[in-house]
Amino acid sequence: MKTAEIIRRRLANQHLASNPLTTPLEVVAAQGAVQSQDLYGALWGLAARLPAGWTESEVEAWFADGRILRTHILRPTWHFVTPADLRWMLMLSAPRVHALNGYMYRQQGVDVAAQKRAMKILQRSLEGGRQLTRSELAAALEAGGIPEAKSQRLAYIVMFAELEGLLISGPRRGKQFTYMLLDERAPATGRLPARQDALAELARRYFGARGPATAQDFAWWSGLTQADCRAGAQAAGLHSAALDGKTYWWSDEVSPAKSARGAWLLPNFDEYGLGFADRSHTEPQDYKSFWAGGALLLPHFYIINGRTAGMWKRELDKQQVHITLQSPFGGDVAADAKALKASIKHYGEFLGLKPVVSTLD
Repeated sequence: MKTAEIIRRRLANQHLASNPLTTPLEVVAAQGAVQSQDLYGALWGLAARLPAGWTESEVEAWFADGRILRTHILRPTWHFVTPADLRWMLMLSAPRVHALNGYMYRQQGVDVAAQKRAMKILQRSLEGGRQLTRSELAAALEAGGIPEAKSQRLAYIVMFAELEGLLISGPRRGKQFTYMLLDERAPATGRLPARQDALAELARRYFGARGPATAQDFAWWSGLTQADCRAGAQAAGLHSAALDGKTYWWSDEVSPAKSARGAWLLPNFDEYGLGFADRSHTEPQDYKSFWAGGALLLPHFYIINGRTAGMWKRELDKQQVHITLQSPFGGDVAADAKALKASIKHYGEFLGLKPVVSTLD
């Protein structure tokens, strides 16, 4: 297997180069989970895999009414996930995340007694379909006898409740996120699969959307052990091949793109970029510096012919979206802008704004 084939297969499996999906739910289900701490970026990441015509408000409506969910899962960070998949993914990842969070639970005073008390307070506060913001949750916790329920302590209390399947993000109130009880927002249906079956299904989702990739890539994305990831890949009925001493796994449910030619604006945490531990197949040799800097939000990036070619940022006004392109890798930004014309048009239609493009050397 060569890098060129890896790129062609990933472009197709990501539904970028061909076979666009028809709804946001289909995109999330195909990906398994979609990183979404930057909501606006994540919404565009879904729309980039849909036919032109979907608007930002239309995509967000699928989150607002619970057809797709948003919670801490996997590594963990915020992800979109489908109601049908959330509980078995929590079964796989929650014990691992709780173990990783153990030090911070202790540091923030979120011990077993505090966890039990918080769960009861949150349950009582949200029953009946109530939707509360983080500050309202903090007030409820403090009124219930959990002091200093703010900042990092609040974050770890809420994450614990999410991982336990009690809380889930509700629709936004203005620009603020709310929380609801998971069982009220997305009632459980059916039994959980056996753990080995869930591992195989997660592997099918991961490699089906991101393959060819390695077990190390899968472990980075899922937060699971490499042993679990290898076992899941072996049980999933995938194809495998060796490259540079590593085993790459993939599904052939989607045919590889005939060509890697094309250009796409993608959001900062897009799965095409962040779905892998090793990004060297699709990013320049100095790709590590591209993600460096420690910023809370990574820069948006664009790809040309399957490889990261530069960064972009946006500024909005009432009628226009101003898009600035920059390539720190020595590319021809003016040529990139021409190649990106269709994707930029798609993005403008998604926002309902006229795109105005500028470039930086």
